[in-house]
Amino acid sequence: MVERNILLNPGPATTTDTVKMAQVVPDICPREKEFVAIMREVEEGLLRIAHADPEEYAAVLFCGSGTINMDICLNSLLPEKGKALIINNGAYSSRGAEICRYYGLPFINLKLPVDRQPDLDLIEDTLKKNPDIAELVRGKTGRVYGALNSLLTTMKGIPLAYNKDMQEDKELSFDAMDTVKGCIALFNGMLATMKFNKTRMYHSANQGFTNATDAADYLVNHGVPFRDAHAIVGQIVLYCIDKGIAIDDMSLEELKAISPVFEEDVYEAISMETCVNKRLTVGAPGKEAMERVIALEKEYLLL
Repeated sequence: MVERNILLNPGPATTTDTVKMAQVVPDICPREKEFVAIMREVEEGLLRIAHADPEEYAAVLFCGSGTINMDICLNSLLPEKGKALIINNGAYSSRGAEICRYYGLPFINLKLPVDRQPDLDLIEDTLKKNPDIAELVRGKTGRVYGALNSLLTTMKGIPLAYNKDMQEDKELSFDAMDTVKGCIALFNGMLATMKFNKTRMYHSANQGFTNATDAADYLVNHGVPFRDAHAIVGQIVLYCIDKGIAIDDMSLEELKAISPVFEEDVYEAISMETCVNKRLTVGAPGKEAMERVIALEKEYLLL
């Protein structure tokens, strides 16, 4: 019999007899050679599972609680400008997402059902698509539209009753559904974690002479025929390209040298804020237009 002492357990649950009895057998200290050998074997096994070349990759093991291990891994091993993929289908993975949020680490929160095996195809697609989720999901539009056009072509060729042609709709429908579901799952993770660099966005929007049309509209609104306004703005764009500047970086004297119609109020007329907010048609980027679209979508989704 093993002598049993009373253990004052500060934790939320009592320690079972099984655990206590297991603790009275000889243990291995992390500094002993046997421990090192076991860890090395585990590391090599992990690399084999991942089909990783040991000359290029290493498996790093941490000893401690599950939470502290995730904390260390996410904070120490995530490369600069890298992004963690959290396969969120349980308590520990959701804790990983919380750690990323707490430290402000970029991550994708890929939520999967707790009671089913993870969708490996979806995970693989997620890994392939990052960090360009938005662009690649946009590219999936062609695939879904292709399925729609194929299905419509099949349906159009059917006579008046149900025919065996209809068996062709299954592959197209299921593929389109799976594609859309995968894209939605990825977008949820992207939108939940994305941060907007407003300064960078403003700078990017100000490139490429986005406000050239607005400069032409300014001239037209001040009595210049459109054909002449078009030619004047063309000269302005060539001048800016030569100088390596944007239109609103030009001084009023430079603008007047090309057309005396320009006055101080031109800068407000061609500002990025004006360029965006004056576009109010359906699908346009103006604030009022976007708020209407958001309200309609919320009504459709019963939010």
